[in-house]
Amino acid sequence: MPGFSFRFTDVLASIALKQLEKLQARLVRLVEIYRKRELGLREIENVQIIPLRIDGGEIGPYIEKFCSRRESLIKHLNNQGIESRAFYPDMNGAAYMGSRSKVRIATRFEVAGHYLPSGPSLRGSEIDFVLELLSNFEF
Repeated sequence: MPGFSFRFTDVLASIALKQLEKLQARLVRLVEIYRKRELGLREIENVQIIPLRIDGGEIGPYIEKFCSRRESLIKHLNNQGIESRAFYPDMNGAAYMGSRSKVRIATRFEVAGHYLPSGPSLRGSEIDFVLELLSNFEF
């Protein structure tokens, strides 16, 4: 059964307050990274980026895409020192959620969803390197 523990100590609160001071700059950087990666991925056949709505300043923490040869791609990137991972399993099909049915779009995420390295600390050269590795991979 899923559960949560949201206890927040004084130490965690003081760290969070300092981190909030950096929030706006990080959001701007994440949008720049997303746009650069999105443009690069558009040029690669058989890869579909999952579009994000960023017009209001919202941005997710990950760069997400679909890939039919996901496990091979993860190995390929890992051999070049790039960490990436598959999406989490489909929650709709999890027995502890009380449902064994499959939702088509959720199943697609489970089977072909892939996270690329992300975060506001990524440098442009690192993004270019990952895009180059993706463009040289046979999907």
